Amino acid sequence: MRARVLAAMVVLMLPSALSAQRIHLPIGRRAPRPEPLPPQPGPIARENAFRRWRLSVESYPMVSYFQASGFPSWVSFGAGSHADYLINRHVSATLDMTSSLIGSPSVVSTAELGTRLHPEWAEHRLWPYVDLRVAYISIYNRQLGSVDNTFVDPVATGLYGPPYSRGAGVIGGGGMEYSLTHSWSLTTGASVVASQMRAHDLSSVPNNGFYHMTAVRYTLGVRYNPVTVIRQGGDTR
Repeated sequence: MRARVLAAMVVLMLPSALSAQRIHLPIGRRAPRPEPLPPQPGPIARENAFRRWRLSVESYPMVSYFQASGFPSWVSFGAGSHADYLINRHVSATLDMTSSLIGSPSVVSTAELGTRLHPEWAEHRLWPYVDLRVAYISIYNRQLGSVDNTFVDPVATGLYGPPYSRGAGVIGGGGMEYSLTHSWSLTTGASVVASQMRAHDLSSVPNNGFYHMTAVRYTLGVRYNPVTVIRQGGDTR
């Protein structure tokens, strides 16, 4: 009798044990989908809708202080043009052309090739930069432009060096850039030029001496960087 009762209890408990071991799967229901990300704030979304071109251009007035070995120092005003090509987020290749010709009896012109180091433009409205360049430099005395003694210049010929010089130099400097709009910004900076010049006096017996020249320059410029508008779906215009 006890054996029958025990067997009956085992038979009754077996379906419950099997049901406990079985994993219940939902029928007709899908797995929950992740919640969509919240929309970006308006200012951030507007900034991300613009993409800067790699190429930018700049024009700037410039004041320079020159000092050459064996000659008096002088101050001159001039202007320059700057082209910038973005290599990556922090490095640009640069090309500058400058001319200092106002306020002194000598005209100094340069062609400069180098690099600019800076933080990523999209991260800031005001950011610093560092310039490193090499330059070809030419200098000529304004007396070269006179054909007779009617040339008016209070400085005696030769006081500021030989009539014509040329040489090479290295340039180091830095500054700040402030973004006005997506395309326009203001720049300001200072640089030091160290060069070795070779003198030519255009006489029958040329004076081909070498001398060192140092210049300190300050610039204030306006920069233009075109932008591309990014439309929805990845289209650009």
